[in-house]
Amino acid sequence: MKQIGDEGRDVGLETAIKQLEGRARRSYSEEFDHISSEEFTQMMVLDGCFIVELMRLYHESNQHGQHVEEPIFATRWMLPNITRDLLMLENQLPFFVLQEIYKLTTFDEEAIPLNKLALLFLEPLRPLKGEYTEISFVPSDYHPSQRFRDVRWNRHENFPGKFWLAEVRILRRSGITFKSNPGNLLNIEFENRELRIPTLFVDDSTGPLLRNLLAYEQCNAFAAPYFTCYAIFLNSIIDVPEDIEILQEAGIIVQSEAVDEEVVNLVNSLTKELVFDLDDRNDCYIARQIEDINAFCRSWKSKCIYQLSCIDFVRLGLSFLFPWLK
Repeated sequence: MKQIGDEGRDVGLETAIKQLEGRARRSYSEEFDHISSEEFTQMMVLDGCFIVELMRLYHESNQHGQHVEEPIFATRWMLPNITRDLLMLENQLPFFVLQEIYKLTTFDEEAIPLNKLALLFLEPLRPLKGEYTEISFVPSDYHPSQRFRDVRWNRHENFPGKFWLAEVRILRRSGITFKSNPGNLLNIEFENRELRIPTLFVDDSTGPLLRNLLAYEQCNAFAAPYFTCYAIFLNSIIDVPEDIEILQEAGIIVQSEAVDEEVVNLVNSLTKELVFDLDDRNDCYIARQIEDINAFCRSWKSKCIYQLSCIDFVRLGLSFLFPWLK
């Protein structure tokens, strides 16, 4: 509070957030009956000021090269830990509260918008690392059409695995190859037997970040379920450590410290308690890719490749050359 305003402005902040109290309380599943109106407002103001000022200082430090004399920035571990804590759903404030605080404490008309400031602050936690020119998660080639309208999958007839697809190891034995797809995290493509999936970097922040994105889609009926589909897709193709090993070889999974079993558990935990109609193609942005993959796996070519992959040619050759060894 001392950083961003004087006493008069503090009173103005509390008055402004007080007017948002009802809306803010409704943003939480918990009732907060044990917290008075004054205590709730002060909590929103103090926590909100801390978050807004933290993002401001981070931007100044990283974008303008300014030295920030704050204990949080003096150690390597504190800022990443605080950032991960802010991703926890129970630690989050309604964004409209932060926007109000930012508006009342910003006097530069050319100041960067808060939503962009937040994206830049959280950028180091992105599951897709590397350079980019635009902050976007929406698949670049996704254009909703009417061809799937009111058309549903029959799960028992169309889905070969636990969800939409067979596991990675089964797909590879069926003739499908895997390759890392540069660009957007959600851009999953399938063409000429090649399944291209963007690289997912797995570290301590991956789970909280993906769960936040899933929670947003689950709580907002108007949000397209991009990450819900992405999580179900990953859970479909990943079931055992062998699946992770194959994806690692293709550069699709890159993990910092987690062992393969931990990555499997992470992926499988993402879809727990998700509300999504698996048979509805309307909301699935990768419906065409799923159908193309399953159609290939049902083809005679794929079945021949699969049967050949089951043959131990070394043992077959030895039995032909030395029949007495049978």
